[in-house]
Amino acid sequence: MTCITRTLSVLVALGIALIAPGVATALQGPSAPTTETGRGPTVVSGAGDIAPFVDQYRSLLGPDNGGEPGSRGTGRREIN
Repeated sequence: MTCITRTLSVLVALGIALIAPGVATALQGPSAPTTETGRGPTVVSGAGDIAPFVDQYRSLLGPDNGGEPGSRGTGRREIN
């Protein structure tokens, strides 16, 4: 085996070793992003009378903080 052939063989093997993990990950398909709680995103959708869906969305955001100024650890702030 000549020096050039050996060098090419090493480069091809190195290229395959570097590319293979990325290809394996891509073949698994997309994964949903997770939050700090380990859950993925929640989709709320509806048609017609959307009031129950808006209430569901609000409940996912947490309690209403009443628009009070300042930072809170949890909850939502509604601006009408």
